[in-house]
Amino acid sequence: MNSTPFTRIDSPRGWRRLPRHLLLSLLPWIACWVSVPLAAQNEGEGAFGEAIEVRVVNLEVVVTADGRRVTGLGPDDFVITVDGEPVRIEFFTEVREGRAAAAPEESETASLPALSTGELVGTSYLVFLDEYFSEPLERDRWVDSLVDQLPLLRPEDRMAIVAYDGDRVEMLSTWSQSTTDLERVLQRAKERLAYGHQRRDEIRTFDLARTIRARDDLLLADGRPSAGDGSFEPPQIDERQEIARLTDQVQGAVRAASSALRSFAAPPGRKVLLLAAGGWPNRPARWVTDTRASTGIEEEFPSGDTLYGPLIETANRLSYTIYSVDVPGLSSVRGTSGAGTAGIDLPRGLLSDRAVDELARRQQRQRLDRNEEEDAALDLIARETGGRSFLNADSLDALARVVEDTRSYYWLGFTPDWQGDDAEHQIVVEPRRRDFAVRSRQSYSDLSRQTEVSMMAESALLFGSPPTAAPLAVEFGPPTKAGFGKVSVPLWITIPLSEVTFLPVQGGFYAEMELHIAVRDEKGDTVEVPVLPINVQGRAAPRPGQNKFFETTITLRTRKHEVVVSLHDRLSGEVLSTRLEFDPARVDPELRRE
Repeated sequence: MNSTPFTRIDSPRGWRRLPRHLLLSLLPWIACWVSVPLAAQNEGEGAFGEAIEVRVVNLEVVVTADGRRVTGLGPDDFVITVDGEPVRIEFFTEVREGRAAAAPEESETASLPALSTGELVGTSYLVFLDEYFSEPLERDRWVDSLVDQLPLLRPEDRMAIVAYDGDRVEMLSTWSQSTTDLERVLQRAKERLAYGHQRRDEIRTFDLARTIRARDDLLLADGRPSAGDGSFEPPQIDERQEIARLTDQVQGAVRAASSALRSFAAPPGRKVLLLAAGGWPNRPARWVTDTRASTGIEEEFPSGDTLYGPLIETANRLSYTIYSVDVPGLSSVRGTSGAGTAGIDLPRGLLSDRAVDELARRQQRQRLDRNEEEDAALDLIARETGGRSFLNADSLDALARVVEDTRSYYWLGFTPDWQGDDAEHQIVVEPRRRDFAVRSRQSYSDLSRQTEVSMMAESALLFGSPPTAAPLAVEFGPPTKAGFGKVSVPLWITIPLSEVTFLPVQGGFYAEMELHIAVRDEKGDTVEVPVLPINVQGRAAPRPGQNKFFETTITLRTRKHEVVVSLHDRLSGEVLSTRLEFDPARVDPELRRE
């Protein structure tokens, strides 16, 4: 991802650049309706009260004692705290071997969902195939193992399959309960390209240059190695570039997996993400460089919770449990990767045996460090969402283990005081008995509607599909050059006022909206785009068929772009949106000169 923003949102420019037919249709309306100036928008805040939406945080809790499942517990056997404060368990169901168990007689807690004793509870398995980091042969081997385990699914279960190729997420199968259809989809998935060998070649090229540099440094030191005594040279420029590249690639994969979850947000039953990842490092800086050499720059790049937070937060918000699966990619062969050796001979005779041995030890240590970093990322994602990670040979029977793990659990629910402030809250579920161990998700995020709309637009870019069923009329205006390699593009937006909620205020009616614009170019670069507030007021309620016209300008590079424009009605929560494609060469071939 390009770290330098290239999209700029300008202030509205009035009506002078609207098409003539739109301007004429607008004239009778201008006298009655005006946009509220941005500086004056605070005057309307708080005038309409609050729209309260009751939502429940669901927790799937696994309880074990000495490694065995514990059954027959009730809500009084658990304590839930949020940010250290206890909360009341409002909903409780025990699911035992895929069926709702009878509630304890002494419990008055309601059941969630409303299940009768013995009712079947299915599981919805969303499979995310990471084709960008996974090696083709390893991907195919894992897919074959998944096909072999499909008969473990019960009639009440369902599965959907998506794939990420580094550019976008593609839905290979929507929710299906047919193992025959799913097998057909998975067999076709093996015909798709996987790009893990490209990621491997990228790091091998980097490692080759670094190993040659280390060898030359040892030669210049007359064979007296400086490494091994705890002293390391500061990271080189090429190391920073490699860390930045790998970080961007991982962030793209995290966005893709998060978007997949949002696009499959509400299936029935328990929700599981089977994340087949091809070697995502927990700390890219430490993965690229030597463990000690990364200390000085590790804080400059996201890692751990920061790097994988968007995926963890999305899963916890949507009540998805993530089971992360190791499908080898960057490290190629687990524990024996050739990535660190870079394939060059160590020059015995030119260097002392001590120097050669030290260089070999450094390479071996980094191979192990890299495997540990990849394992740590999968462990983190699974642990924070209440799931498990499957590494090395365990990955080949992952579905069987997940099916077994999701058949019996406790379904606990509580209703927090939602604020919509994007705050993350820590959840701790504890058993009353000290000899019991529990596993469940550890946090939830109180996302604002503004954040949810922005996430929806980002998902639409990755899936290449319309973001909502409610369309928004948007046109591109004539672009103009905006400096070398850039173009200014007007966006003409028609807002159907009949689809917007207006509330009475003193002297008329008032509506409050936000415009979200997401942009992605043909190279996959995306940027954070500011949200534009659009508030409208008038002396009378709008009549059916009346529109408001709005214009803003975005500055793009002279490449092909996908643009998602979403209009969020803050009063009703409804969203109107559309997806467009912009190709400067179609408008003016002279614009395509980058």
